[in-house]
Amino acid sequence: MREEFLIDPEPAGLRLAVVAAFFIGFIGGFAVLSTVFSLGACSLIGIFGGLGVATVLTLVTENVLRRVWKSNRRLVVENDRLAFEFGGKPMRAIKPGGQVNVLAWRFATKRRTRVPKGWYMVAINFEQDDVYLPVFTLMSPEAFDALPFKDIFFELTGTRRDLEKEQDLRLAGQKRRILMAETARGIDGVEMLNEDFMRFVLYMRETFSTWMP
Repeated sequence: MREEFLIDPEPAGLRLAVVAAFFIGFIGGFAVLSTVFSLGACSLIGIFGGLGVATVLTLVTENVLRRVWKSNRRLVVENDRLAFEFGGKPMRAIKPGGQVNVLAWRFATKRRTRVPKGWYMVAINFEQDDVYLPVFTLMSPEAFDALPFKDIFFELTGTRRDLEKEQDLRLAGQKRRILMAETARGIDGVEMLNEDFMRFVLYMRETFSTWMP
């Protein structure tokens, strides 16, 4: 048995290339317009023209690169291992046949970044002998509500300081474990598209029903 799931669908190199295209477009557009129309260094026409060129070049670059620049990162599920593979090389792995600790959680994003404010960061983490395999996706509230397994995700609210005030010891312990897993996700978690994340969790629940929530 071997099943592969695409992770990190937007490689860091692709994002850097898109940012570089914006700056190149702005500088190039501003320079050309300033030269052609003999504009001053602070000309609004040159600035807005440069922004227009930068926007167009960024959109074109992103559309082209998305078609040709594919992620070489996979999450591999086999009978004897669950592993992150980067470029075909295993990076971290756990053994599904052993004791696997699973945590699933979500929280609403507080500011607009790559997704609108209020979308959910939805994550699941597999831990074994201090090896963490955190997987997450960014999902709209409507998409989250449509998940057939949405109830397994603990809603993480508040801050670490709020944890110190928690009176329920069992709940405090659960939150503490989730915060540790969230730290691991922030450092080296891998992202999936919504459809891949749903397929992955469903597959894991069907294949490893003895320990999957």
